[in-house]
Amino acid sequence: MTRDIFGNGNLWAGQRSLIVGDSRKPVFLECKERRRTMEQTVYNPQKGRLETINITFTDKNTTWFDEADDATDIALIADFEDCLIIADNSYSYPILIYDVSRSDINYDSQKAKELKLTCTV
Repeated sequence: MTRDIFGNGNLWAGQRSLIVGDSRKPVFLECKERRRTMEQTVYNPQKGRLETINITFTDKNTTWFDEADDATDIALIADFEDCLIIADNSYSYPILIYDVSRSDINYDSQKAKELKLTCTV
């Protein structure tokens, strides 16, 4: 029985389960420590589809919000080729928004959250 539980990757504790494969951070949060160029899939609401971009998250182009605890909290905003990338603390795809920069929203996570909501409705 124990082998079946661990074989499918679930650990049970009372009424809650932890999916072992989902216990790590989203990829864009893991890159915070590495600061490297990476391929990132983003949602482009202007085109209504997913796209893959190559981006380097650095202190020069990215604002990190370490206080983001809830899945809906904004984890980072980043400038990318005259666009803004907004990523929340969940496993959803970051959003790519044209003609907006971090300075346009005063590097504010609440303004980023509002902008993200208006672009995804």
